[in-house]
Amino acid sequence: MEKDEIDQFILEITGADRLKHLGIVQTLWSGYGSIVRIGLEGSDVSSVIVKHVQPEGGKHPRGWNTDLSHQRKLKSYEVETNWYRDQNNKDINKHARIPECFGVKTSDTEFLLVMEDLDASGYACRRSSVTRT
Repeated sequence: MEKDEIDQFILEITGADRLKHLGIVQTLWSGYGSIVRIGLEGSDVSSVIVKHVQPEGGKHPRGWNTDLSHQRKLKSYEVETNWYRDQNNKDINKHARIPECFGVKTSDTEFLLVMEDLDASGYACRRSSVTRT
């Protein structure tokens, strides 16, 4: 998926007039893509999180990039993408805040998830450790 195609998809599903790339939140394991924050203008939401899985050229830091490992990663991303796409219609857990999935786009080997930015929804705090309580 090309950048322009991705940007157009984000504009369409969010109803935004304009978008601005705000930066990388995190890169994915073995160079399989990234998670980025996108600012929106003219939309009901101020920003979204976009996870773009592009496994071409992925490299494991220790050389563990076998075909079996690659297929396992692809299956894992497929399962995650399906879960986020389908979870919006279910009452999964009343005790955990789950980001809303605004849209999913897939190809044979790429996955694109456009999700609610929990920081913008008031959940910007990160814990370095937790207790049972």
